[in-house]
Amino acid sequence: MDQPLSPTRHLVLLVNRESGDGRARQLANPVLRALRSQGYLVKPRFSGSPEATRRYVAGLPRGTVVAALGGDGFFSNVAWGCELSGQVIFAPLPGGRGNDLCRALGMSMDPVQVAAQLPSYPLRYLDVAYANGRPFLGTAAIGYTGYANQAANEAPFTTSLVYAYGAALTLLTYHPLELEVLWAEDRALPSAYPTNLDGGTPPTKLAPFRYRRREKLMMVDVGNSGRYGGGMIACPQASLHDGLLDLVMWRAPSKLRFLSLLSKAYTGRHVEDPVVSQVRSSRVLVAAVGADAGLEVPVFCDGDWVGNLPVEFRVRVGVLPTLAPRW
Repeated sequence: MDQPLSPTRHLVLLVNRESGDGRARQLANPVLRALRSQGYLVKPRFSGSPEATRRYVAGLPRGTVVAALGGDGFFSNVAWGCELSGQVIFAPLPGGRGNDLCRALGMSMDPVQVAAQLPSYPLRYLDVAYANGRPFLGTAAIGYTGYANQAANEAPFTTSLVYAYGAALTLLTYHPLELEVLWAEDRALPSAYPTNLDGGTPPTKLAPFRYRRREKLMMVDVGNSGRYGGGMIACPQASLHDGLLDLVMWRAPSKLRFLSLLSKAYTGRHVEDPVVSQVRSSRVLVAAVGADAGLEVPVFCDGDWVGNLPVEFRVRVGVLPTLAPRW
């Protein structure tokens, strides 16, 4: 049986030049000084392509800490490399626009402060979620929020206002999608709309799909950390260490009511509204059906496009060793 990893004083500071409109690059030297002041033997490095980042991290020696300075999409690729290696420790430092993983882990939004506190963080083992086999740590956005993410990524500017820009632009033309959502278990968060496909008891582990919902939906969120969009708490009861995904489904209210609910998503209060339902499962499948079956419906995880529907989501328990104050 493998022994738990012990963090060493050997650390790689891996910086994404593009994260946060160049913020990560500007903060690299102050972060480097903070890490060295804590006694770390630091090797600084700028990241390459996502594929090169994964390969580099996967090849690091056992017990190496990778302090990743960047945004949530970058974190997903670094975490992917850590998981491939099975021996590298992940330490996220907030250097992006949204920094939703760091928020979920209870970190300061100042990466220099996080770097100075890093030796005090315990080693935790986080869950990793997958969208058609591609790892992610935060939340998958489908429907309105997926298209809004796409619009934000295509915006002609790169400030933090791109999220508001994408949301407003999408709302002008978006219509609810006819979606079919399937899930394996219905745990802890009872949905108002489950239909048991075979009448049996939901399994306690990964199992065939037993629940189905098909209707027009404004959007669907599948959460691991449960956060996205620079502070939105899409899945307020999501956990990074329970082996389950939180599935949140929005029926289509009026635009005025929808905007009110979106504002409540920054506190997680949107799930109290009857147009929003939530369940918890280890396995989820989302597909466009009916008149919308031919559409290329994008799916975004941690701000990055991972493909179009249909997408199957799964989760693996405790596979990512991470230095973090909480989870």
